[in-house]
Amino acid sequence: MGTTTPDSFLDKVGGGWILFYKLNAEAFLMQSGLAFTIVKPSGLSDTPGGKSFLLVGHDDSITNKSSIPRSDVATVLTKACLLPSDAANTRFDLTSDPSRPSSGDFQALFAAARALE
Repeated sequence: MGTTTPDSFLDKVGGGWILFYKLNAEAFLMQSGLAFTIVKPSGLSDTPGGKSFLLVGHDDSITNKSSIPRSDVATVLTKACLLPSDAANTRFDLTSDPSRPSSGDFQALFAAARALE
């Protein structure tokens, strides 16, 4: 996440312009003609996954800027590979809401992501 905010602290990582290049890489992939799923997670944590409700957004629209367990991001990416017809050609922000239990419904997650585009 964060590619809509140029010159932010994240954009200064690694000598600068990291978000600019990430956004350009996303645009290149989307224009390539290949099927794609671009997942843009919020801050990553090492907490156990599979417990919190997963939220999707688009262009940094998620106001809940909590972190997301790395394992939840890995699970979403795995499900995108296993459910290609549901996840193909989607690009979305991803975070978790620890105040709500996980639904485990990845088809609904990808449908929500598609509805945002």
